[in-house]
Amino acid sequence: MLMVELSTSTDQFLALIKDELPKRLPPYTRTTPQQRSREMQRAAFGEARKVTEDEYQELIGTVRKIRAWLQENGVALFNKPDDSGTEIPVYSCEDSDGPIRFMVMVILKPHEQSAGMHREPYPKFSLEQHDESKNVCFDLNFNDTYSLSVKVSDLPQQLEIDSLNRRKMTKPEHDFVMETIGEVASHFRIPIN
Repeated sequence: MLMVELSTSTDQFLALIKDELPKRLPPYTRTTPQQRSREMQRAAFGEARKVTEDEYQELIGTVRKIRAWLQENGVALFNKPDDSGTEIPVYSCEDSDGPIRFMVMVILKPHEQSAGMHREPYPKFSLEQHDESKNVCFDLNFNDTYSLSVKVSDLPQQLEIDSLNRRKMTKPEHDFVMETIGEVASHFRIPIN
């Protein structure tokens, strides 16, 4: 079985998706999104180790730095959900003018906090990077889960990780997400170090 331990660069990560995912992904059966996400993880990365607490805290710390920067420098939007009378602040930066599209967005509190309801799995931090070779979407959700979608241009099957526990992210996913965050932060000149 494939075992991924070392730090994974973007090129290595995309190669795993292109090479391993189509060969090893079992046919779809009626499963939950979380079960299918775990199948995709195993198919692409084998028995990759989960992130350590330090790696997890590195990701969360980086997201917090971006959130603070966006509050000061991002475009403020207000999202008013259909079932709530309260406007929720959303801060974002987006650049779709060049060959690569970059977007980063934060929502500071869940809609339910105003309504006193349980937290739902929608994003509080979103990141997108699209170019001619790949499309990457990453979300950290209010219910302590994450979603990661990676579409490689010449591959019909995309990696879809949906609503898995953030602390159980694999090391290759963590490295890829951190590298993508670094590219987006560099594009917008967001200090994350």
